[in-house]
Amino acid sequence: MTRGFEQQAAHVFQTARALFENGEPKRWSRKQQLIEVILMALADNTDLMRKLNMKTLWSIAVVSLWCLATQAQPNNILLLIGDDIGIDSLHISNTNTNATYPPIPTIQSMAENGILFSNGYAYPTCSPTRAAILTGRYGYRTGVLSPDTMDNFSANEYTLAEVMADQELGYGLASVGKWHLGEENGSPNDLGGWPYFAGSLGGGMPNYSSWTRVVNGVASNETMYATRKNVEDAMNWIDTQDTNNWFLWVGFNAAHTALHKPPNYMHSYDYLSGTSTDISTNSRPYFEAMIEAMDFQINRLVSHVDTNNTTIIFLGDNGTDSNVIQRPYDIAGRAKGSLYEGGTHVPFLIYGADVVNGGRTNDSVVHCADIFATILELAGGTMPTIGGEDSRSLVPIVKDQAFHPADGCILMETDILFGGTTSGRSIRDGQYKLIRIEGSSDLLFDMVADPREANNLLSGSLSGEEQTAYDNLTNKLADAINTPYIHDAYMDGDGDFNVEIGWFHHEGLSLYRTDNLLSSDGTIVAGQEYENNGGHALVLRDPSPPSSNAYYRVTTP
Repeated sequence: MTRGFEQQAAHVFQTARALFENGEPKRWSRKQQLIEVILMALADNTDLMRKLNMKTLWSIAVVSLWCLATQAQPNNILLLIGDDIGIDSLHISNTNTNATYPPIPTIQSMAENGILFSNGYAYPTCSPTRAAILTGRYGYRTGVLSPDTMDNFSANEYTLAEVMADQELGYGLASVGKWHLGEENGSPNDLGGWPYFAGSLGGGMPNYSSWTRVVNGVASNETMYATRKNVEDAMNWIDTQDTNNWFLWVGFNAAHTALHKPPNYMHSYDYLSGTSTDISTNSRPYFEAMIEAMDFQINRLVSHVDTNNTTIIFLGDNGTDSNVIQRPYDIAGRAKGSLYEGGTHVPFLIYGADVVNGGRTNDSVVHCADIFATILELAGGTMPTIGGEDSRSLVPIVKDQAFHPADGCILMETDILFGGTTSGRSIRDGQYKLIRIEGSSDLLFDMVADPREANNLLSGSLSGEEQTAYDNLTNKLADAINTPYIHDAYMDGDGDFNVEIGWFHHEGLSLYRTDNLLSSDGTIVAGQEYENNGGHALVLRDPSPPSSNAYYRVTTP
């Protein structure tokens, strides 16, 4: 084959790939799309068509088809969130022989054939976890630190759904199930950026068989069992996507209170009476029945999709409730709502099309906020310049590659520890974990040697390694405060000086100006203007900058 022929064949392949990546044509199956774009590309090169016989043309088409087929194409993405399911609750994440576990054949199969993270973490309560997944940002940035502060979630947040839409990744986007980041009927769409939402707005569901279902802002009473309805909504929406790629978030209410006995065909706890007295005195089996019912419905959903082109992420949103938590975390004050392992350590797995060498357990310390960057990369997107600051892509782990994030620490926070009004924060790296509770002395644990957090290292003398770890975690915790991040500074066409800042909660900013860089003094800019830029950034503007050099700083209240 001549060099010129190779170049022409390469042109055909590049044309075909460009056509395919641009989504043309859209009406066929993936294989039909590949064949058609090859033919379109060949037709585009009339000179090559004249010179080659049909057999050679077909050979080029076949080779190009093979090349296109071997190019990594993004897969569908399904995110499943279980409610109030901590690491103690499932046998895939707890090996304590004195604990009891619900049958979860679907989740177990995904864990056995995917990647099970042994050090997966979330926030102590559900709203902050949801905010962190949706934005890739910790609670101190979003202002969502507990369910009581869920209304701090702002339309200024640049959500995962909005980023994927803005980057035109070609994904259908939907959220089904529990929202819990705003009480207005339209908040999943208006604040979350979801083109489609069907589910419930609040935290706990008083009655799983009579509840308020909201679909794109319109509320109605629903009598179908909530866990089943979540899956019905999910499958129905998937069916509308035809051959398009899609990303679907499914937030189950199960196994959050109110505890109850699900329909018998979904679980193996038929012997339970279901009376209020039995539920209050014998809570754990009802909790397990709710989880088994959820697994039953997850099986329906997973069976409805093609796992050859779908990647599935499953995790719990926080630790298990204190009324049903079990060994080894059944210690007073260490369940849901706490910063201990019982409150933040959750089951976490990834399974499906993108997983290389499934059947692995990974011990990297990972956080719910990492889901933002992970899904974005799986979808073929890139991290935005504003937003997602605390998210680290787990795709290297998914691909069975080395995972070396720039920051090996993760953060958990709460503004209301359950059982009181005290706030607290926790930070851990691969080995050590620091807990700082307002009004109390610090706690430091070696999580490798002491996963039950029984020995506070600060109660004795620290070794050199322990002291270094404590200093490092203390410094990182001190850095995790709500301060403005300067994204850009520039003169605009009107001669105004602009400072652009990534959005953060409780913005109350002022722009100061001085002509002496060494001076700590400054004068607040007279007539300064303040605006949202694209909804996700803040701009402070000096409408009358001096003609000489000037130095600016931004201050918070």
